[in-house]
Amino acid sequence: MCQAKTDEGTEIPVIDHNYEWVTDKEPECGVPGEKHQECAFCHNKIDEHTEIPALEHNYEWVIDKEAACEEAGEKHRECTLCHDKIDEGTVIEATGHAYGEPSYEWSSDNSACTATAVCANDETHVIKETVQASCVTTDPDCENPGKNDYTAEFENELFAKQEKSTEIAALGHKGEWRTVTEPTVTDEGSKEYVCTECGKTLDTQVIPKVHTALKINNTSHRSATVDYKATVKFSVSKENIPGDAEIQWFVNGSRAGTGDTFEMSTVTSGFSVQAKAVKGGKLVNESQVENVKVNTGFFAKIIAFFRGLFGSLPTVTW
Repeated sequence: MCQAKTDEGTEIPVIDHNYEWVTDKEPECGVPGEKHQECAFCHNKIDEHTEIPALEHNYEWVIDKEAACEEAGEKHRECTLCHDKIDEGTVIEATGHAYGEPSYEWSSDNSACTATAVCANDETHVIKETVQASCVTTDPDCENPGKNDYTAEFENELFAKQEKSTEIAALGHKGEWRTVTEPTVTDEGSKEYVCTECGKTLDTQVIPKVHTALKINNTSHRSATVDYKATVKFSVSKENIPGDAEIQWFVNGSRAGTGDTFEMSTVTSGFSVQAKAVKGGKLVNESQVENVKVNTGFFAKIIAFFRGLFGSLPTVTW
């Protein structure tokens, strides 16, 4: 309140120095530095010219020239602190080639194979080798395919032997029909389809009984019309007709005779004739129906009358 003073002259204790290190000269590789301690309050200095130990070199390798597959490189060691260099001109051995997995390519006809290897260190370094392939052929047969086995062997040890196979299509059967049992009129025959290459039977079939055909011969007459009162003789062709079959003749649909030949004498009107082959009471075959016309005109009858007088009526072989 009134600024009265007491305890005048009371002592305040002395403050202790607060010393800290201060670098005066940074150390270098092989050269020491200096430092001292200095009070942070009053800057009083002590331990002046205290030595800081020299630094040691920190050498690391530096590549001056990269090594190649077939060419050496160079390097030296250099301090990362002061860049001092030592071991200059140190040789880096050539790396050598590092060829990767080879590739292989066959020619279009498989007669040759080319191997290629590329260096992983330098893609311009390429090794190629082309060789002729050997071939072993397994021939196909009618049912089984064959094959061509190709082999390519290389001189360079980098390349492995290569093998390849291609298929040859089976030949397929080439057959022809061969008769085993001839057919007859009464019995069926048989035939087989046999491969002409391997002999294998590929199919069998029944041959129907022999076809029979009965035909009335019709060769010598020039017209379908015969003279009045002429005699007409008929005969038959018997293709595959059983020898013991009976030939029966029918005129205008009615049975008129038997035998391989038949004749109609002194015909005066047109008629039809047909032959039938009968065996054991069963019809085997029958011919076509032949229609015979007779010239019944007035003059034809007059001519026949006079021929009859002289015994010269004509005979027609049908």
